[in-house]
Amino acid sequence: MSLNHDEIQDDFRELVDGFCTGELMPSERKELEARLRDNVELQTYFLSYMAVHSGLYWGLRDRSSTLSAQQTSISSGLYSSDPTTPTLDVFGFPQSLAVALQGLWRPWIRYGFMAAAAVVLLVGIAAFAIRPTADMDGADRSVAVIPAEESPAAVQPAVTPNVIGRMERLESQVIIERGGAKQKAVVGMELLAKDLLDVPVDGSVELTLMDRLHAKLGPRTTFALASAREAVLRAGFVQVDARQRISDTPYAIGTSDAEAWIQDACLSMGASRKRTQIRVTEGQVMASRRHDGLTVKIPEGYCSTIAQSIDSGPRPSREGAALFVVSGDLYPDKHWARFEQVVGDRIIGDRLWRSAMPVRVRTYDKLQAKDLENCAIIVLSLFQFETGFEQKLRDLKLHGLPVPIVCMEPLAFPALGMTSPVYKEDFGFGRDPMLVDIADPSHPLAAGFSGRKLDLFTYKARPGTGWAKPAASAAKIAHLHNQPDRWMLFAYERGELLAEGTAPARRVGLFLFPTGADYDSPALDLVDAAIDWCLDPAPVEMAGFLHHAAEMAQIGLHATGQSVLVLQ
Repeated sequence: MSLNHDEIQDDFRELVDGFCTGELMPSERKELEARLRDNVELQTYFLSYMAVHSGLYWGLRDRSSTLSAQQTSISSGLYSSDPTTPTLDVFGFPQSLAVALQGLWRPWIRYGFMAAAAVVLLVGIAAFAIRPTADMDGADRSVAVIPAEESPAAVQPAVTPNVIGRMERLESQVIIERGGAKQKAVVGMELLAKDLLDVPVDGSVELTLMDRLHAKLGPRTTFALASAREAVLRAGFVQVDARQRISDTPYAIGTSDAEAWIQDACLSMGASRKRTQIRVTEGQVMASRRHDGLTVKIPEGYCSTIAQSIDSGPRPSREGAALFVVSGDLYPDKHWARFEQVVGDRIIGDRLWRSAMPVRVRTYDKLQAKDLENCAIIVLSLFQFETGFEQKLRDLKLHGLPVPIVCMEPLAFPALGMTSPVYKEDFGFGRDPMLVDIADPSHPLAAGFSGRKLDLFTYKARPGTGWAKPAASAAKIAHLHNQPDRWMLFAYERGELLAEGTAPARRVGLFLFPTGADYDSPALDLVDAAIDWCLDPAPVEMAGFLHHAAEMAQIGLHATGQSVLVLQ
């Protein structure tokens, strides 16, 4: 169980403060007891908090050997199996400790706390004020504060915080971990070397770093500012604009699989457990693969996937953002669990972000024509019967939109021309377990799966299938087990005949019921494959790519001391 930062910093801490001052109401005390009873992390925090206050108290009065001995005995009792040691009450700490601390704080807190806080503040200021100085012959001098009645000990000189950036914009709560402590980020906050930024699932952050470098972090991102010249994307999405950077040294961004160096360029990077995606929108970027040092130059308008078993060669990348259309709140809870649907949609949205594409999320009911502008890909999630969204897709003319589309909703297949319109004949739903047979394991959309009766959807809480009968020209990849006329994964290339009309760009039909999914569900590899396939150029768009590849093969790529990948 992970502890919510808000819970500790706000209402839980207020309860602990009230306990220290003896001002808790009976109902508040019961709440504190209930929250501490079975939560080891809260118990640990509570005891640490009490220890800090106890330390402040002893700094304001003479030491008491008797009570100190009592505290030592109590502390050892927390981990002792001796039945004579104090027992734990519902708080998870000895009753005698609670009584002792309450007795200490009630007479002192009102008059001594301000003085204690002042002492702590002055000590903190003094610690930051201590600076090493040098005399004329180069000998260092530093000031050491030696506690009374204690032997001298070595004191490290205080270090000036290394400010390397500033928080410019926030969406949702973002947590910064600094020196082992966590705090909420605020706009205008200075960023230091070794700060770790944690962006929640529905948040984003914009930063200005040293040398006029601008960065944007997407949802569910963990980003470590190692220094003024390097950072680590542990997971998630980052977009970096270094066109106005004044330093001559490239800025380095690392992941578990790769490292990229950016100078006078713009890139987007997505990192997951399996791979790193890099897209360059301006300039060029050098990147290397960690496990073998293979280096690749990614020019403007190109992308690279860096992982152990994947060809890292640059390939053309589409411009624009990914549009993810989700159901919203319009369908009834009785059809499926609203919470699980939201979680499933967020997981798929996370896959989009980690493909190194900025993502716009819209609900079907609020989708407008302007949302379709400057799209690199559109992903349509599920929606409910009798909402009228099929007609809305027709009104927005998605059928003829020259943008790749991944559609996970069978009800929308006819509106996109991907199947004929007769329900239960051209498309439909079933209640059988979703076991599938892979008909074309060589197709990129198969995501490496092969075989029959594959149980890729074991995460599902209940059985349920969606299927379609696409046109004869479609690439048919996976169908329901022993039902070769019911396809749950199929696709059209650009220019191929649809059930109605011609495909203006790639189209993928993929029934993926996201309820109950998690980030490690194998079926989500099919989502990654569909996104990758749609973002890659279709064969009719390859002429420019091959011409550019030939030019690059003649010029070659250079990286000192490392192997270099050259397009052939």
